[in-house]
Amino acid sequence: MLHATRRLLTETLHPLERGAVLEVVSTRGGPADAEALLPLLLADPAANGDLIDPVARHGGAAMVERLHDRFVDGDRLVDGADPALLWAFGWAGLESARRMLFRYACEPNWDTAPAAVDGLVQLRPDGMEDEVRAAVETCVGRSLFPEYLPALAGWIGDPELIDRFLVDDGRTELPSTDCMAGVILAVGLLGAAGRQRLHDLFWVDQYPMIWGDQPDATGRAM
Repeated sequence: MLHATRRLLTETLHPLERGAVLEVVSTRGGPADAEALLPLLLADPAANGDLIDPVARHGGAAMVERLHDRFVDGDRLVDGADPALLWAFGWAGLESARRMLFRYACEPNWDTAPAAVDGLVQLRPDGMEDEVRAAVETCVGRSLFPEYLPALAGWIGDPELIDRFLVDDGRTELPSTDCMAGVILAVGLLGAAGRQRLHDLFWVDQYPMIWGDQPDATGRAM
């Protein structure tokens, strides 16, 4: 077990120091660290939601399944559960969580939807392509929409659907200056096939990715 993990177990750290310690555990830890931190997360998810990342990364699918059993009821997160759990379910490859993650991804919620998308794209879209396409199409032509939902167009590998968000309407070069993070992530999820699209998108005259979640989405897409 890392010394950093022991500090999390025994000390009350300043938030900045805690963040640095957690980074060490996430990048350098192992199964023993995840096992030691899991009881803290199970006992008080509101205070220890930041432990989800190291627990999920080093605890394996079995441990994430324990989190699923504890924090999911009726295909919804229980009250007090951290939205980052949705990412963890996908990261661990819990195929049984696909339907739940998709439902959260379609909701206009700033906390759960991004985490749900981040989790969902770790899984296979097999059999969901038509349903995903129909959901993403509801966002086309709107200036406001569930911001991260268009990312799933990249998940199912549909560049034509992504391009429908990137049409110059004669007034603005992009459909929305507020809801573009998901579109950018969709381009990134195309992989090498999206490289030129991302390059062109980045260099448009009015690139609106300078606030909110959009700078982070740009970096992740790159």
